[in-house]
Amino acid sequence: MEGKKEMVRQDILDLPWEWARDKIYPCLAPRRWKGINDQKVVTRTFLDLSVYYYIQMISGDDMISIWINRKIMEQWGISRTELDTRALENLVKDVRIIQDEDEVPEAGTHLPEFCIMTKKDGLYGAAGILDERSLAGHAAERGTDLYIIPSSIHEVLLLPATDAVDEKALNKMIRDMNQMFVTPEERLADYAYLYERTTRMIRIVW
Repeated sequence: MEGKKEMVRQDILDLPWEWARDKIYPCLAPRRWKGINDQKVVTRTFLDLSVYYYIQMISGDDMISIWINRKIMEQWGISRTELDTRALENLVKDVRIIQDEDEVPEAGTHLPEFCIMTKKDGLYGAAGILDERSLAGHAAERGTDLYIIPSSIHEVLLLPATDAVDEKALNKMIRDMNQMFVTPEERLADYAYLYERTTRMIRIVW
């Protein structure tokens, strides 16, 4: 997130739906996320996480996120389904899966090659896992299920699910990395998820 300044505003009620609808995105974060103080913010459940919604704008050098609460949604006269559908439509246009050549820190096991999933601007890119078609396409290219490693709320790592991966060591690595490098406000989870090609579903790796 270097080079981007985020300003969170929740009191803006005069933005018309016709203007805002192409700028709405989902943010995937923990339930009762400390990054938002508004108790009336609109959410839905996804696995053990929550999906939040925001309007994304650029003002000069600043990235501004306006979180959608019930009052804003009621003023627009839209349903939660319409809000979620529009946010996902905007998201899939911006999802990026990037090859990363950096070495994954050792955690008692050798980890195969992995990729980064995020948005093209890098903001709240962990929501990319809501784009099931991107996950399915990447899994098909790799010919395997995919471990989803929650790097932060801004990105996840996609790791081919092979016998070489020790799930306990993988979860330990995630916990260690969170403690050392990720602020509490930007942590997504302390364990991995698994995308299964046959069911096209994501499950938690305990």
